[in-house]
Amino acid sequence: MSRTGKSLCGPAAALAARCKADPGFRFRASLHCTLALNLFYAVSKLCAGIVYASPWAGAIALYYLLLCVARFLLLRRARGRRAQLRLCFFCGALLLALDLPLAGIVLQMVRDGRGYRYPGTLIYAAASYAFYRLAVSVWNVCRR
Repeated sequence: MSRTGKSLCGPAAALAARCKADPGFRFRASLHCTLALNLFYAVSKLCAGIVYASPWAGAIALYYLLLCVARFLLLRRARGRRAQLRLCFFCGALLLALDLPLAGIVLQMVRDGRGYRYPGTLIYAAASYAFYRLAVSVWNVCRR
């Protein structure tokens, strides 16, 4: 408790309550956070691809950069029904374009006859994250 008798978690509690009550705010906050994380990941993979001359890291960077563009476009507020439909169409086209870097990754795996190797116990963290995302996706589909 602070000197005024109010909890220090007041702003955090108010933010959590707003996220719970306002789906539009929750959507925008989620987009901002994931855009920042994806941009950081894309830039780090791009740097790794350049430094280590790795087409694998470059393809992953391209994937995340396209995902950042789609998220950024969703954050822009289109005015009017026609502009919203155009924005949805363009985001859908970007989602289809996301298949190209993934196809490049698969092509590299097949051509080189190997997959991506995670050092040490990092494979367990990567697998845990993959199963977590799968479970969250299934949960969100079933919830609607």
